[in-house]
Amino acid sequence: MQPLAALFDVSEILGFGAIAALLVGAALYAWPWARERDRYAIAAAATLVGWTVWNLVLSENDAASSTSTPR
Repeated sequence: MQPLAALFDVSEILGFGAIAALLVGAALYAWPWARERDRYAIAAAATLVGWTVWNLVLSENDAASSTSTPR
């Protein structure tokens, strides 16, 4: 059996993750409470990590299997 090809290229995943992180950071920066203690930056970093990890899992599994339930 042939191994499945990745659904997305890693550079695409990282690029779109960076865009999502910038949007989250910019949206939160508008509120004063998010600028205290750099919460906007923490949320942006968490978005980048979460987006990247989730999409790498989906890509490596060819998005064909359920990743939220056991088999």
